[in-house]
Amino acid sequence: MHKILILTEVLPPVYGGADIAGFRYAQYLFQSNKFNVTLIGKYNDSILDYIQIYPFIKYITLEEKKTTNWRFKRLFELYNWFHTLFRVNIWMYKNHNNVDVVHSFNSWSNLNLAFLKVAKFYGKRIITETCLIGADDPETLFKEKKKYIFTADYYRKNAYLKADYFISKSNYMTSIFLKYFDTLKVRQIPYFVDKSKFFQLNQDVKNELRIKLKVPTEKKIILFSGELNTRKAVDILVKAFKASSFVNYILVLAGPEGPDKSFVEKLKSEINQSDNIIATCKKVDNIHEWMQIADYFCLFSFKEGFPISVIEALSCGLPIIASDIPEIKNSQVIYGYNGFTAKVGSEIALINLFNKISSIQPNEYRILSDNALKSSEIYDIDTIKEEYMRLYA
Repeated sequence: MHKILILTEVLPPVYGGADIAGFRYAQYLFQSNKFNVTLIGKYNDSILDYIQIYPFIKYITLEEKKTTNWRFKRLFELYNWFHTLFRVNIWMYKNHNNVDVVHSFNSWSNLNLAFLKVAKFYGKRIITETCLIGADDPETLFKEKKKYIFTADYYRKNAYLKADYFISKSNYMTSIFLKYFDTLKVRQIPYFVDKSKFFQLNQDVKNELRIKLKVPTEKKIILFSGELNTRKAVDILVKAFKASSFVNYILVLAGPEGPDKSFVEKLKSEINQSDNIIATCKKVDNIHEWMQIADYFCLFSFKEGFPISVIEALSCGLPIIASDIPEIKNSQVIYGYNGFTAKVGSEIALINLFNKISSIQPNEYRILSDNALKSSEIYDIDTIKEEYMRLYA
């Protein structure tokens, strides 16, 4: 029986896309009863409740120091790295006999990278994944800096290179990886979709669900899911929606407020000026239901890795409206086939795209929706599991 250690930076309920993917994958392996699975991440105040439900979850408590003083920033980063390394060493010393493979679902947090370094010392097989271009891809991690040896980044890069395999999520990511690593060490494996939750409803059931969620049944819905922050360009999305020629449409923003309070307050002000925008402003546990009642899914981010929300929306038969960043344009959305893309960061381009969509006829929409479902077929868990199993072996 394989003994798999899955790493995510944070644990439920405080997690992002890559962390969600790691948790769902650990849950899948645990339920199969064929694997000894452990999921580990940083402690949060709610995790003890989750451990009662999901006994495969473990945690490490880290006391990270922070400062806004640039003079001490490098020193604090070094302290946080070595403190994390020390804590991981203790955990691995006690548990190394229960680990065959270490599978990291991101490559940028101190916790994940420290585990890679320590696990190599114990002779474990190591797999690490990139979750966001500009954060944990090799091009970003290997960026040269002055006095590099005196920074935490020097040790983080060294730890990253301990991996046996590097997982890319998209064609664009793979092209970056192949600049740095031998082809045999790079694998392109996308995230998977839980098809038991994310699937298309017929119109009658969709209307019943809309009533449950208190959304008008007679209007069409454009859905965004994710944190309300600048990287997701939610402000541009809201302004473009308000400036478009949409009639009988509403925009739903399903997700929590981001950390930038100034940005959130300005966004709320824009939202409050429209009767056709709904924002939850809190974490949504039933995002599959919101996708099932929607007509389109919109993600106009400046940066992404391989957004899980897009492939979940495709599985619900939703055509995609997205920014033309390479991760989406080259790997998920084919213009005019299963959705549309517009120039990243351009409010005018998004307005023009919204105006185009407002004139789409029902038969054209049905074709887009059918193609979205076809596009989602490759994200089946059994197919993706087999890819991972080959690496574990």
